[in-house]
Amino acid sequence: MPEITLNEFNIDNNTVSWNLNDTKFNIKYNFNINTDYVRAFKIIPLIQSCCLLSSIKKLPILNTDFVISEPEKELIEQYFKKQYVFNMKRLDIEITEIPKLIIRSSSKQFKEIVKTNIQDSTHVASSWSGGKDSLITLCLLEEIKYKVDPITTKWNTIAFNRGAHPFLKNHKIQPNIIASMSLGNKLKKLVFKILNEQNINIQIEKDSGLFMTGKDLPMMLYHSFYMNTQNVNNILYGMHNNIKYTFSGDEAEVNYIEEYCGFKLYENIGQGYNNKKIINKYLVSTYGKNVTSNNSILYPLYSPLIIKMLLLRYKRNDFSSCLTMINKVCNRCPKCTMSLIYCSALRINPSILGLNREKIIKHLNIDMTDSFSFPPVDESYWLINMCLYDKELYPILPYMVDSSPTNKKDLSFNPLIPKQTKYNTIPKIMRKKIVKIYNKYLSEK
Repeated sequence: MPEITLNEFNIDNNTVSWNLNDTKFNIKYNFNINTDYVRAFKIIPLIQSCCLLSSIKKLPILNTDFVISEPEKELIEQYFKKQYVFNMKRLDIEITEIPKLIIRSSSKQFKEIVKTNIQDSTHVASSWSGGKDSLITLCLLEEIKYKVDPITTKWNTIAFNRGAHPFLKNHKIQPNIIASMSLGNKLKKLVFKILNEQNINIQIEKDSGLFMTGKDLPMMLYHSFYMNTQNVNNILYGMHNNIKYTFSGDEAEVNYIEEYCGFKLYENIGQGYNNKKIINKYLVSTYGKNVTSNNSILYPLYSPLIIKMLLLRYKRNDFSSCLTMINKVCNRCPKCTMSLIYCSALRINPSILGLNREKIIKHLNIDMTDSFSFPPVDESYWLINMCLYDKELYPILPYMVDSSPTNKKDLSFNPLIPKQTKYNTIPKIMRKKIVKIYNKYLSEK
């Protein structure tokens, strides 16, 4: 049975490195690292280890020379459980129970870290990727008069996003790159090796550029790990710049929950609110309450409302609606197709986003539905229902779900209404102002 070994963690000026199953990984930051925050940097290799551990069907064992504190042990165990359920479902492996995670760590005595005191609440940092979610986060924060640092993490070439390099070469983005990671293809190979050692077969679509294709588990593991690393890097940037709140553009869809084998399954374990809570809780237990936290102000909002607000409230159409993430759209990838579907449902001319309806329709076919990153079922029903009038687009939409509503009486969900139960995910200091914008927008015709 495979075991996971994590060792040789090292910080050298602005570079963090470690070994995972004899494979070297590193992240280079654009600031010299404050050694008071060493434990915060260890979150990244610990979560990466969970990606491998959660690919082991029985008796997952972590061997490490890290000195593991109780808060760190809790972080590993909570994240492992979420990732394990997700992995086993994608592998079509039945779950009867989640196996107990065995952690064999250093026996050295744990040394307490002095509490920190990060207090600046007027200056925030926010992830920037060129997409609609990161753009509206910036718009909202700027509207309520916060000084915002748009920041991003540079990742190495991997199939999950062909557009990484064109985006990062943009002269507007270059100054905001806070870290460069060498993580992707190595992690993919390690996951494949773990699966092969257990005789688990996994079909990967050849030359796929999409991270949610079929049973492409290594790509999904990389995606969730990358998003977590970006979140942690936001926090580390904030801690080094006395910034209390950092943000990522994670919307309501990433918190879609379904019941599976008696466990709650979080569809996007790299971005969900409860995942942020695990990391933020660890940081508070380590550094005290006055420490940087990572948040999202978009959890109450679904994609159709985000697009509508960007186009109508902020008059912004300069967000990426294509997997290539370049200045013009390809008009054939699933992201372009979904953008066209959203525009059709909202009665918005797709040319505003640079989309060519004729070209997208030409490439549209049922086989593509296996590659779509579809929204939750309720939202898919809404999209289908709103596009009933669209004779060219509608025929493909029922394949988004097993069955589709036949009339508006079947529609009970409206993604143009924020999920008010998620308002408490917005930091208290800005909640009233943000909610006021949502309410004001909803009251506007």
